Amino acid sequence: YPVNPAIPPSATLKAWGEFKADTLNVAKLGELNAAAVKLMDRAGWK
Repeated sequence: YPVNPAIPPSATLKAWGEFKADTLNVAKLGELNAAAVKLMDRAGWK
């Protein structure tokens, strides 16, 4: 999706429909990343 609202979206983007912003707190993901990696290592996840 174009960052600049003056740029029209391509036909492909139009086909995807209206943009829906994610409400996920990306900063929180960064805070929890180290603990998540440790947990996955302990569980043997590859």
